[in-house]
Amino acid sequence: MPVSYIVRLPDGVEYGPADLPTLAGWHKEGRLPAGSQVQAEGSDDWLPVAEVLRNPTTTRPLAAPASGRPTGIIPKPAAKPAAAKFPASPAPRPSAVKPGPDAGEPSAAPDLSGPDEPARPRAARSARPGSSPVPKIPRAVLLVAAGVLLVVVLLGTLLAALAPWIAQRRARLEVQGEALPDRRFADPSLGVIVEAPQGWLILRPETRLVAPSDAKLILAQPTVGAFAALRVESQPRLVAGEDASLDALVESWRLYRPKLQVLERGEQRLAKGQGHVLHASWDEAGEPMRGAAVVFHDGWNYFTLQAWAPAATASAFVSEFQALARGIAPPGALESRVDEAVRQVAVEAPELSRTAVRLLVQVRMSAGQPIDDLPETSVRVVNRGLLALSTAESAEMGKIYAQVWGPLPEAERNRLARYLEQVRAGRAIAPEEAKPLRQLIKAGILSLPEDVQARLQALNEKAIGAGLGRP
Repeated sequence: MPVSYIVRLPDGVEYGPADLPTLAGWHKEGRLPAGSQVQAEGSDDWLPVAEVLRNPTTTRPLAAPASGRPTGIIPKPAAKPAAAKFPASPAPRPSAVKPGPDAGEPSAAPDLSGPDEPARPRAARSARPGSSPVPKIPRAVLLVAAGVLLVVVLLGTLLAALAPWIAQRRARLEVQGEALPDRRFADPSLGVIVEAPQGWLILRPETRLVAPSDAKLILAQPTVGAFAALRVESQPRLVAGEDASLDALVESWRLYRPKLQVLERGEQRLAKGQGHVLHASWDEAGEPMRGAAVVFHDGWNYFTLQAWAPAATASAFVSEFQALARGIAPPGALESRVDEAVRQVAVEAPELSRTAVRLLVQVRMSAGQPIDDLPETSVRVVNRGLLALSTAESAEMGKIYAQVWGPLPEAERNRLARYLEQVRAGRAIAPEEAKPLRQLIKAGILSLPEDVQARLQALNEKAIGAGLGRP
């Protein structure tokens, strides 16, 4: 009875059953690679293919004689039916491979290439024919790799969480490298004093952390990433102009911050007095920013404290800015001098409003000129600014002055007319001659009804504003 064989390839895949001629054909065609083994049906031994082909009898199981029984042919026990393992199916031919070193021609087996016999693949060997065996990775290696991966993930998470702190720490160190040890700033020429609150640092004037400017003082608050600069500008032609200064500041910001939005305007308490403040937002290189500015003045000197920070710290920035503003003490000395000069001139020139008088005083004092002749000077300035008045306004002003000159005797009217002509021409007039004529004008103005006086002051103020704006 022909013996059936099961073939096991080197990668562990098994084929069969197949008879001896089929094995010989597969071997000859090179379909059985070196290291392939076979197992005869009913045997537990796996033998090399070449050895079985050379000596087929080595795979036949031998029957041992039983004691007390006659010797002879003993029937071979029936093998387990094939269906008990797997249903029979056509055996696929092993793919052709290059013959190995033990794939020589068998001496005992004839060169057979008969038809393929039915084969029964073993499901337990699920790898594809011809595939290479997958090496098993040691458990220890897998555990080490998993541990390394976990450490990498944890480090990445930690670095991501610490990134803001690291950036803040780096910024703080950079700011501290540019900071001065002083906590107080004072400018004797301007009289302004700034006490830096906790958290704010005064930076060197030539610091590289802020673009070069004409700032008198530069500060930084590294905790919120804020910077601040204090600037001063002489504006003698501006009266009570904090809001006007803020308007001009907003317009200058819009030139290089097209997405600027004014969020709030109001008043801000300082160490002494208060200033006008605004809060704004904008984008800078794609990063949302918050900014604030407070304006206050001393005489004709207008101070502006500007500050800015990333919008991410907006809430803390607003608090820090308010604390910084409360540490600023405006000087006030120049303001006192201006107020006193305005009071003196207003008494001698009742035809002028206090705003007009202050404007004239600031222009003269800022240029280092005296203010004793301001009543005469106002006449020249009004004369230069008459073109700013409409025809009706000019006629109205003439009628009001006619009420002043009308009650005077003709001789005094003539003297007054010559005086005013000399003043408009800019000629020098002796004080002893000018003083009595000025008293005539003062008395005439004070004799007018209050509403007429107020109207005359408004017309003169308009003309003075225009006259100072002309060369």
